[in-house]
Amino acid sequence: MSSCALHPETPAVGSCDYCARPHCEACLTPLLGRRYCPACVGPVQAVMEGRAVRVEVPVPGSAPPPQAFSLPGQTPPRMSGWASGLLYLVGFLLLVQVGAAVILILPLEFAQLAATGFRMPPSESFDEWLMNPSTIGTPLWTTLFGVYAWGMLGTTLLYSWGIVRWIERGSLRDLGLRWSPAIPLHLLLGLVLAGALFVSVVGTGGHYGWYRIGEARSGAEAAAIVIGGFALLLPLAAVEEIAMRGYLLPALGRSWGRAAGVIGSTVAFAALHSFNPGMAEHPMAVVGLLLAGLYLASAYLITGDLWLAIFLHTGWNLMEGPIFGLPVSGMKPPVSVFQTTAEGPTLWTGGSFGPEAGLLLCLMMVIHVAALWAVRPLLQRKSASR
Repeated sequence: MSSCALHPETPAVGSCDYCARPHCEACLTPLLGRRYCPACVGPVQAVMEGRAVRVEVPVPGSAPPPQAFSLPGQTPPRMSGWASGLLYLVGFLLLVQVGAAVILILPLEFAQLAATGFRMPPSESFDEWLMNPSTIGTPLWTTLFGVYAWGMLGTTLLYSWGIVRWIERGSLRDLGLRWSPAIPLHLLLGLVLAGALFVSVVGTGGHYGWYRIGEARSGAEAAAIVIGGFALLLPLAAVEEIAMRGYLLPALGRSWGRAAGVIGSTVAFAALHSFNPGMAEHPMAVVGLLLAGLYLASAYLITGDLWLAIFLHTGWNLMEGPIFGLPVSGMKPPVSVFQTTAEGPTLWTGGSFGPEAGLLLCLMMVIHVAALWAVRPLLQRKSASR
């Protein structure tokens, strides 16, 4: 184990994300999802705030690793952070709309000519079809939804790579998609954290009679639902995390600081779900989605990459929908391991929109966000040591 460059008597827990020298926990300062040593954090912050500063930090035998968003020694971005974030967000929203049409609606038109004879009535909305696989059969529905989910991830990666390369003069690695040996740990941790959150919500609600949990499916059926659900939900969670936490948060932070980056990306995340079914009838959902965005932003800031946020987001949707059978932000899962029915006050359960619109989940999330920050040193140490 290496020693801290400034405190040789103290073991290092990680390296500065600019100069790459090893440092102890006390020396590393988190900044927009990365950590910097005392010699680098000031100049890096200055450049992020638009002040022209250049600093050379000698590293014997190696050069500083490339970093995103105009860190010292790099070519500056083509535009300010807030403008970069706004441009990216507008393009992303267009991408979502076009992607749904090209990847899902057009294949559906071809599916209408299949032997099933299915034709979607003009009066049936896209959301209703999306949650009703019986119209075309579960196998075809699963195939189309899977093509859509993974197709959207591919197009989002391509779009993000082009924008970050052209505007920020960086790469996908700089959006928090750097390969790390800690990825399996983050996968396990994300699923465990999501499981703990929804077990606490459903368990507490069940204690007060607000939730009624039906009989579970058989082992084989349950395993198929969980594995299939994970495969379908992972790419969609990754799409939102790349856009909101990977690009928008650091871009806004470059102009206005980390707090503004977190707030701006969290508000955009909540707004992204504003057209979900039932949103208008459940105003409490705004609070739940904002807290969810804060929870995911915390995972990104603490670990310095997107992996924990992606797996936590995936685990959230998996536990809420395919496992417990509750609506996921207004969309009821077609199949689930348990069939959970909300029978308590809508204020506490969220009613037809799902737990995000319920006060119970909001209170539990405050506890879980605080707990996540409480174990920050352990998470950073585990990530750095793997």
